[in-house]
Amino acid sequence: MSMKNLADSIFQETVPELNKELLQEYYERSQRQKEDKKWLEKYKPIIIQSLQNAGKNKLEQEGFRVSITIPNTSHFDMEKVLVFLKEKQLGCLKEVVDEEALTQAIEEGVIDLEELKAVAWIEDKGTPRLTIKKVSSDD
Repeated sequence: MSMKNLADSIFQETVPELNKELLQEYYERSQRQKEDKKWLEKYKPIIIQSLQNAGKNKLEQEGFRVSITIPNTSHFDMEKVLVFLKEKQLGCLKEVVDEEALTQAIEEGVIDLEELKAVAWIEDKGTPRLTIKKVSSDD
């Protein structure tokens, strides 16, 4: 049997539960999902930029409540913290930064938090999240 005949015989088998309507509906929904994703990716930045240009995080307009949140994901760059602590020759070191000892040293004033932030803080706000909810007329 040739490879073509083998492939043809495999694909000629049917599965009763997979009727044409189910497969057609799934295919159409899958196609709509792809189109919707493209549309959302195109218009999300426009809506976010419009809110940011207006200086707003929340807005009720045209029967919709629109909000954007930008998560603050700032944190210390631990490699830079390690360099900082080595320069200070403090006992807050293990193989990695001992965060408990570091916190204690900051609280006790042994380490100036602002000085540490100047060399090791990573400012990061993350990706804006957009939420749009339909507002009922009762609100």
